[in-house]
Amino acid sequence: MGHYINNEHVCGVMPSCIERGTILLERLVIVFDTDYARASTVVSVLEGHCASYGLGLLRVDGVRELGEILAKHDVGAVFCDVRSRVSGRDVVEAIRRMIPPGSREQVVYLGVSARNLFVLECGDYAFLLPPNAKAHEIAYALDKALKEHDTRLEKPIVIKTKQRIRKVQPGRVSFAESVLRKVRIHVGGETVEVYGKLSDLKRELPSSFVQCHKSYVVNMGFIKELSQEYVLLSSGERIPVSQKRRKEMREAFLAFVGRSI
Repeated sequence: MGHYINNEHVCGVMPSCIERGTILLERLVIVFDTDYARASTVVSVLEGHCASYGLGLLRVDGVRELGEILAKHDVGAVFCDVRSRVSGRDVVEAIRRMIPPGSREQVVYLGVSARNLFVLECGDYAFLLPPNAKAHEIAYALDKALKEHDTRLEKPIVIKTKQRIRKVQPGRVSFAESVLRKVRIHVGGETVEVYGKLSDLKRELPSSFVQCHKSYVVNMGFIKELSQEYVLLSSGERIPVSQKRRKEMREAFLAFVGRSI
């Protein structure tokens, strides 16, 4: 089971917000290690840095739970120690399946020695630190990982239809909606319709996109007004806000506006 730092809060946000899979946190940083003492040492180094970035910090000791968190949240970096009870190679292979090369989530491997240099096979997204890594080296790895994460968030998404394949900058997408088995993506004054799931598209979009309704994902940069029942976009379009997501939507938008000022 994951452990929320400080037991009650993750950098000032109640853990229940994360358990419900909401988008109140811009990003999470995860420390993945089955050894509590080792994980606590890394957590103590990262805690202040994560707070300064406005990030949530979470300790996880199971591969399955790590996968569930990656599927539901925007994760900036995963700090993984390969000196576990399980084979370090098995841990690396499990993470590679969940975070393949090219993903926006960045992996920092700790405890890399001459005996487990197999982690070098992990690709260019991995950061490698020795068993005796200093606090400043861990903090530096976090800075580098988050910068790379941000760079990859700015990359265009690829939209495939029967007729063509096109690249679209996420910043140009105002909202997307699910209609039966299709997803309609609104880009400028154009609507692109593709077969697929809204949840899959949302995973490709940066954290400025929030799900305000089970059938709608909206870019908060285009929101002109937010009420309990709907979102008014700068284009004049109204997007419904479900009752279930009202509180979460409001808090997410206020956090977004605060970061934009």
